[in-house]
Amino acid sequence: MITCIIIDEPRTTAALKESLAACCTNTVEVIYSCILPEEALSMIAAKTPDLLFLNIEAGGLGAFGLLEKIANFGMEVIFTSSEPSLAMRAFQYPPVDFLLKPVNPLYLRRAVERCQKRLKEKRHLQYLEEEIGQRQIDNEGPSKIILHTEEGLIFLKTQDILRIEAQRGYSLFYLNNGRHIIISKSLKTWEKMLQAECFYRVHDSHLVNLRCVERFLRKEGGLLLMSNEDEVPVSRRRKDELLSKLINFMGDTVDMAQNVAAA
Repeated sequence: MITCIIIDEPRTTAALKESLAACCTNTVEVIYSCILPEEALSMIAAKTPDLLFLNIEAGGLGAFGLLEKIANFGMEVIFTSSEPSLAMRAFQYPPVDFLLKPVNPLYLRRAVERCQKRLKEKRHLQYLEEEIGQRQIDNEGPSKIILHTEEGLIFLKTQDILRIEAQRGYSLFYLNNGRHIIISKSLKTWEKMLQAECFYRVHDSHLVNLRCVERFLRKEGGLLLMSNEDEVPVSRRRKDELLSKLINFMGDTVDMAQNVAAA
């Protein structure tokens, strides 16, 4: 059973409920409905529904303002709108579907079926991550993690990760080969997962691979110079712990140890 919340004007909400009852029996359960996105925040946090029917023209916080706030929940979204011109913006998200009002029951059923498929795939991938993805895949080789993208799975060696940066509920991976990968999970997820892999959260927005640190710079309160010449800010409250970790981790690297000790 897919649990959902409808955020739309009363007429559309009533029509959606009627159509869902008629064409998606025993498939979708509407657990809450409201008009403004901000009215749904507490229910989303409490229930974490699988799906949102979201009026892209909603007032107040707005549809995309809501999506920024709930990015960490990983829910599927079906946009509704009376304006076809908004479809291009909607698919930047990307949603399960974009349905024009009045919503055609046939298109609604197809959208729900597409949502079922996405949820099934997501749950299977979560199972893989929990069972094998976040441990060593090959006990004789380097540790790896699984990244779930729209295109599929990426099996990534942790030693190939230079750093990870938080971006509005998403995480942007910077790799040693210059490649970037954006993942719809919070930085906290990776911090917990990689804490035993020489990674340290030096700032609210930055998790770095200590293997890839070249220098600690004292300017601007503290910066790390990475092996690709990126400069990463260091939080003042985390500076002392970071320096201790760098000294312990790179104690046999004379230049780094001296540079850190001088900080």
